[in-house]
Amino acid sequence: MDGDARDGKGLAVDVCQKMPEENSDLPSVDEPSNQNENGQPIDTSSQEQPATKETEPAKETKNTDRKPEATFYTFDRSGSMSSMGDAPSEALFQEIREKLAEAIHGDYVYIQAFDDRIDPPLHDGPVSQIKLTLENIKKGLKPRDRTALNDSFAALLKKAMTFHEANPGHEVAAVVYTDGAENSSKEYGGPEGLKKVSALVHKARDMGIEVIFMAANIDAFATGDSYGVPQRACLQAGQRNFVGLKYAKDGIRQKNICRSKGFGFTEQQIRSSSEEVPRFQKQ
Repeated sequence: MDGDARDGKGLAVDVCQKMPEENSDLPSVDEPSNQNENGQPIDTSSQEQPATKETEPAKETKNTDRKPEATFYTFDRSGSMSSMGDAPSEALFQEIREKLAEAIHGDYVYIQAFDDRIDPPLHDGPVSQIKLTLENIKKGLKPRDRTALNDSFAALLKKAMTFHEANPGHEVAAVVYTDGAENSSKEYGGPEGLKKVSALVHKARDMGIEVIFMAANIDAFATGDSYGVPQRACLQAGQRNFVGLKYAKDGIRQKNICRSKGFGFTEQQIRSSSEEVPRFQKQ
């Protein structure tokens, strides 16, 4: 058994090691993760400090029996994202803290944001060198303008493929988060642009790069399918529920450690991320 079994719906079934039970009542990232002995929240004012200072790498959580991981993120910051408040920024900040705590030599992160253009990356380098604060991230993801999803998706895939070619020993993933459909791409606009992005998705996957598509307010499964993203790698994210970032990280780690063939969200993760489990499209 290779760690990549699927159930009848095409969902990932873990056969490598038992993962912790997911809890659909997970606290939002803006709630404190620790409490004192009286059940009162501990002061979280340190969240405004750089993530590298507030989270020391925890040796006991590291698993060095894995390849270095390189994760490439693109986040929608178009105007419609304003309805989500600070949830995206807080989720990304928490993701960074966890990556720092679990980092091994060679781990790499690239983070870009887009609206009708693609911003300079918030971070492009080793995980150990991340200096982002929560305020940095809020500023970088502040909503504005329209949604050049195709242009951003293509740029992310090209960046991930270039890295993979230079670093074949890494486990590489490209993660997209959006809350709306494409409406303003220039280089990859229209039906022809969609075909070109889909070709890049297939090329990246053929290279062994995991392509993960998460979305709110649109059908993540139908939209992901239009780009050629496998249904098992799509997630219908709740509008203010960003546990999908953690699920993606955990799934990539599981694939890495188990040396399995592919990434996939579990049915339980899908239920935790959205109130309804969307019907899977064709595999």
